Amino acid sequence: MENLLVIDGYNCMKRTRAFEKELDASLERARRAFLEMVKKFSRKNHTYGAIMVVFDGKGDIDSHPDRDGSASVIFSTRGESADEVIRRLLEKYAVGRRISVVSDDNYVTNHARAYGADVIACSDFLRLIQRGVRTPEAIDEKGLDAGEAAAITEALRKVWTDN
Repeated sequence: MENLLVIDGYNCMKRTRAFEKELDASLERARRAFLEMVKKFSRKNHTYGAIMVVFDGKGDIDSHPDRDGSASVIFSTRGESADEVIRRLLEKYAVGRRISVVSDDNYVTNHARAYGADVIACSDFLRLIQRGVRTPEAIDEKGLDAGEAAAITEALRKVWTDN
C-alpha cells in the first residue's frame, strides 16, 4: 500500500513566518520557495510514495508533476477551492492507500478524518522539515529508539495495571 501525502499549499505556506519575505515580494515567489522546501523533504523522506501539493488556482494553470518527480502540484480550477480538490483526492484515494493530510483548515481536516486519513498540523509538518526528520514516527524528543520506547511503555503498563 502506497502512502500518500496531501498538502494544503497556501494554508501551510501562510501559517509560518518562514515565507513572509517571499510573500511580501510575490505569491509566486513564496509558492516556489515552499515547493522547493517540499521537494527537499521528498528527496530525504521515503515514507510517502507520492506527495501532492494543492493550491487555489484561477483555472489558468494546469496541474503538473515536478521536474524531478518529487511532488505533484495541483491547482484548483476556476470556481473551486483547493479544499474541494483535497476532498476529491481523499475520496479517490481513500481505498488502498494510507493518506496523510497537512492542513490547519477545519473543512480539510474534518474531511480527512472522515476518510480515515491522518492529519498533520502545518506547524508540525514545517517542524519536521526544519529538523530534517524522516517521518512523523521518528520524532522523539528524548532520543529513544523504537525498542527503548516500547520497553518503557511495557514497564509502565505493568506498573499502572499491577500486572
